[in-house]
Parts: sequence; structure tokens; C-alpha cells
Amino acid sequence: MIVFGSEVKEIIEPTADFTRLLKEITKIKASKETDIVSMLQKAIELFPRENITKHLILITDALPTKGETPEKSTLEEASIARSEGITISLIGIELNEKGKKFAEKIVELGEGRLYAVRNLENVDKIVLEDYYSIM
Repeated sequence: MIVFGSEVKEIIEPTADFTRLLKEITKIKASKETDIVSMLQKAIELFPRENITKHLILITDALPTKGETPEKSTLEEASIARSEGITISLIGIELNEKGKKFAEKIVELGEGRLYAVRNLENVDKIVLEDYYSIM
């Protein structure tokens, strides 16, 4: 799990300990800026190189704001992640129309799923549903 805003704030390396992940998810607070590129770069770095299932779930409003061309850079990095064998799903929090369209592009590149939610109330169930969909 990578908690990010304008920068990467916290990292929990890949794990099968869902209880710990779900507890950590409930502590996350929204940031004003979103640097999805740096988070994707860190995720690529964290996943092992061997041929195993590598799946990333983004919880975001899907509106990258950091960098000169944040949307273009984000899609390029999502493509790089996919070429490294990482699939990407996205849980979109209160997506507006622009965020929804951009989230659709990310999950298309990442060969994942998009979940649109209004709040984090049922995010634990969504994370588990997504996890079991790739197994």
C-alpha cells in the first residue's frame, strides 16, 4: 500500500495481510494534490520482479495534479506498470465526469476494474472483491 498526495507519504510493502491493509486504509486522509506518477513509480519499484500476480488498487479521485502534463505522464506510467506485469484497478472516490473518464483510461491500460464510490464506507468489501476477481 502506498499512501500519496503531492508525494509518497507511507509505504506498506506487498503483503497478504488484508486485515492490516484494511486498517491502514481507514486512516488515510485526502490530500490537495495528487501525484499518481510518483506513486506508480514507487509501486513498480516495490513489486517483485518474478512472474507472480502483481495487482495495484488505486483509491483516488483520479485527477492527477502534479507535474507539467500530469494526465499524459500518468497514462505513460500506467502503461509502464502494465508492461512490468502489474494490473491496475481503481476505486474512484466522488468522481466527477473528468475523473471518471480519466479513471476509465487508467484501468483500460492497467487491464483492471473501475469502482465508483461516494465514500470509503464499503472500500474493504470492494478491495476484497477486486482481489478475488484476479485470482
